[in-house]
Amino acid sequence: MGRRQIEEAEELANSVVFEDREVRILFRRAGEANQMGLRKPTSREGDVRLIEIEGFDLSACGGTHVKRTGEIGIIAARKIELVKRSTRVEFVCGYRALRSARRDFLNLSEAGRLLSGGADQAPALVAKQSEELRAAVRAREKLAGRMAEYRAAELLSTAPLQNGRRVVRQIFSAEELLEAKMIAHVIAKQPSAVALVAVKATQSAKAPDVKAQDVKSLDVKGSSTALFFAQSAGGAADMNALLRQTVTRFGGKGGGTRDFAQGGGVAEEKLDEALALAEEMLNP
Repeated sequence: MGRRQIEEAEELANSVVFEDREVRILFRRAGEANQMGLRKPTSREGDVRLIEIEGFDLSACGGTHVKRTGEIGIIAARKIELVKRSTRVEFVCGYRALRSARRDFLNLSEAGRLLSGGADQAPALVAKQSEELRAAVRAREKLAGRMAEYRAAELLSTAPLQNGRRVVRQIFSAEELLEAKMIAHVIAKQPSAVALVAVKATQSAKAPDVKAQDVKSLDVKGSSTALFFAQSAGGAADMNALLRQTVTRFGGKGGGTRDFAQGGGVAEEKLDEALALAEEMLNP
């Protein structure tokens, strides 16, 4: 059932309400009732209670009913949900419909005001700002990628050579969460290189500039520290095993592939110790 069908049903129901039709209660034997054109045949036996909406509907029902349809008040469909092969419709009527309509209008009016427009302009303004936000995020990620290349080159230039490979060990601030992962990837693109990168906790109080979409895109759950271990493709170490051994020692979790792994849950004050342990295990 589509939205248009719901609207048509809503309009029909309201037309019956506005016509203020009489609602009658009848009692008939089950066999007789099923011969009277019930909307849904009854399987009950004996006397059956019927509810008749004058000239519109006849149903078997034992519930409470109004005397006239006008007592119901306006009917407003609110939510449509597909459940298996059926459609579940949530609706309100009477004063609840009035309160819902008033609340919707106030919310739209406030949204329009915040977006410097009217209530009827709110959807278009939200769509416009949403697209602008997506464009800004794409631009930021592109800029972060370029910055990551410069910073990775700088870190590699000062990284010590250990067992024929340069090992970058670095802790970044919470605001640099996105950049930190990018830097790890950039370092891993260089020959004979390893990145042991950590990011401080991303609690909103400590890192107001870290957006939720950044954390989600990095698969880092919760307000925890983050670790990214990476190496050049086909390197001698196993980043997955290295990271797992490291975070397990400090109560964290994580994993990944042989060349790239990520995790979190290490206390912020233990990050330097954790990276030092990882570097030690990397170069036994």
